[in-house]
Amino acid sequence: MPKGKTYIDIGTGKTTTARKIGQIFFDLGILSDNEVVECSAADLIAQFSGQTAPKTRKQFERGLGHVLFIDEAYRLAQSPFGQEAIDEMVYLITTPKFSRRMIVILAGYDHQINRLLAMNPGMGRRFPDEVKFSTLSPEDCIRILEQRLKATKVTILGLNVPHAREEISDLITELSRMKAWGNAGDIEVLANTMSAGAYLRYPVTKNLVLTTEDAKTSLQDMLAVRREKEADNPDQSAAEALVNGLLQPQAANSELRANPPNIQTRTSNAGGSQTNLATGQRTATGSAPGSSDEDGSTSRHSVRDAGVSDAVWFQLQADKASAKMAADTRDRKIVMSENALKTASIIERLASEELADTYTAMESVESNPNAPEHQLYLAASSEYQAACKNQDKAKQELDAAKKAVEDAKKEHDAAQEKLKIMGVCPMGFQWIKQRGGWRCAGGSHYMSDDKVGM
Repeated sequence: MPKGKTYIDIGTGKTTTARKIGQIFFDLGILSDNEVVECSAADLIAQFSGQTAPKTRKQFERGLGHVLFIDEAYRLAQSPFGQEAIDEMVYLITTPKFSRRMIVILAGYDHQINRLLAMNPGMGRRFPDEVKFSTLSPEDCIRILEQRLKATKVTILGLNVPHAREEISDLITELSRMKAWGNAGDIEVLANTMSAGAYLRYPVTKNLVLTTEDAKTSLQDMLAVRREKEADNPDQSAAEALVNGLLQPQAANSELRANPPNIQTRTSNAGGSQTNLATGQRTATGSAPGSSDEDGSTSRHSVRDAGVSDAVWFQLQADKASAKMAADTRDRKIVMSENALKTASIIERLASEELADTYTAMESVESNPNAPEHQLYLAASSEYQAACKNQDKAKQELDAAKKAVEDAKKEHDAAQEKLKIMGVCPMGFQWIKQRGGWRCAGGSHYMSDDKVGM
């Protein structure tokens, strides 16, 4: 110990299995308890060089004596500071403080985890054990859907009719072929959507019944959304892949030189320009620069100023990728919090109905506090209070997730406005946050945090 386990595909039961592994090693007396400490790649990586190793050590200290489950570990290979986290991880696993005193589990997709393990020669030796989880079958997904709906007292009528079940199975098969398929995670989102829709349509009914047509409609809606998203994100060029952290800078550099893409941005200055990314050459034109999103990306591809070195340019692209990763994480947190709140609200409503029913039954035997009806009322009251607390907690987490997005956007917009007023970049390009300061998207101009005053 720690012996790393590598898991494949999201939504296939990795976290649940990790908890069972923790219980087994606890029962064997190897771990101090059966707790699974969960974190993601983002919890190990800092925004600036030199700060990642301490963050990685902090997560290992949290996991000491437990199972440390690192979800989406493959994203370490996509971050500009992921190498620092990987090197620190390899070192920590062999130190007396952590060696044989914890279990570390890396979770992620097959080819991406393999790439991660290849980033340090010692990773393969530290993580020798691999457990592969196949994509769930359509039948498994249907069973999970039934279980999730049953928990909210919703039933799909006619689901066991062969032809109806086959039609739903076919839709799930189509969904599973999409790039963003999340297995049980997507089925849980589907169940939450169906439950919420059922309660909105039949608000006074205690036990709800949906038809197979309702189920097919929900699946078709999800499929349509996924297809639209994939259409908006076609296969990436080498330059786009670099921005998303899918290529190492050296590999992207050689590919860009071999096949220079014609990536252009226009500006509205009188002496505005149109610039080729590979050559850095500009020609006159006359439209406005692309607007910037909170993650630092622009509505058009970034352009490389003439004279900007490869080191500066690739670091700039890596910082953009890091900002995008942070923004995506905040957005996912909102979606997860919204789904959690929907589920908590449904459970609170069911608990309220159960409490009302048991209260009515208790009133008929109020003179006998030992009657079963009285005990059932007390149990229902306790469950209702717990449901209310969970609902309040879900609301607070959603509010916090939304506030994090709003705060990040305000900070980003304020910096962009101040840098624009300062007029350092004559082309009016957007600015990308880097260590200790900001650099314009063209790469030529840099302003320290002290000068910007933020």
